[in-house]
Amino acid sequence: MASSLIVLAEIENAPGRTMDISRQRQSAEQLLDDDRLYKQTASGTQKAQMSQLLNDLEEFLFEIAHRPAQLNGPQL
Repeated sequence: MASSLIVLAEIENAPGRTMDISRQRQSAEQLLDDDRLYKQTASGTQKAQMSQLLNDLEEFLFEIAHRPAQLNGPQL
């Protein structure tokens, strides 16, 4: 989860009006697989809160992974 927070923080704290998120997109794609494994484990152990958190995280990672490499102002 720490890696996910880093990806989100880098985008949230973009230094300018335009940012190349190629590296963050690649990380998000890799983290999606990890997130799915964690969700399977959490749902198998009846940890509903963790499962919901992982569902929310998956939505953000998916969105980042499928954005264009170049983002500007409002897109960031």
